Amino acid sequence: MNIKEEIDWLIVDGANGLQILWFMLKHEPFLQSLIGFGLLLVIMCWYLDKKDDKGENDYSDPHGKL
Repeated sequence: MNIKEEIDWLIVDGANGLQILWFMLKHEPFLQSLIGFGLLLVIMCWYLDKKDDKGENDYSDPHGKL
């Protein structure tokens, strides 16, 4: 049985939208990869923001003259 048929059975059995969403999050590779990509972007942005806060990318004059 493929995913579309299983979702059809869930609908026939009276599943609500959250149950169908949960089923799709557990079984649909496209949604899993989309969520994984989003989490990767969040972690990368957080890391780069922390790196900028430490001053590692300070573009001031290295000789102290402004």
